[in-house]
Amino acid sequence: MYFLGYTKQDINKHNTNILNWKKVKTLLTEKDFFSKIKAYDYRGPKGAVKSYALINRLQDKLTDPDKEGVKQEVLDEYNLGFGRIFYWFKSVLDVRIKDIKWRRT
Repeated sequence: MYFLGYTKQDINKHNTNILNWKKVKTLLTEKDFFSKIKAYDYRGPKGAVKSYALINRLQDKLTDPDKEGVKQEVLDEYNLGFGRIFYWFKSVLDVRIKDIKWRRT
């Protein structure tokens, strides 16, 4: 959700790194949420980024070998809507990394 301009304070419990599903649920049902997804452009520099939203940190959270992580199939089975948003996030993360590497060459 950081890709769409949301901050840590927007989605986490106060003064923690714990996701607040009640807050996220309200964000997911806002009219402009899917407009933000549709309008998101992965290309080019994004300006100042908070340390918690750096690409490397987000990628590490998905690929940490010490943690089981979220499996796409399990999430799809639990809630297909959340599964599709998670799939979008993983896809954007992948193309953002490729774009950054391409711009650095």
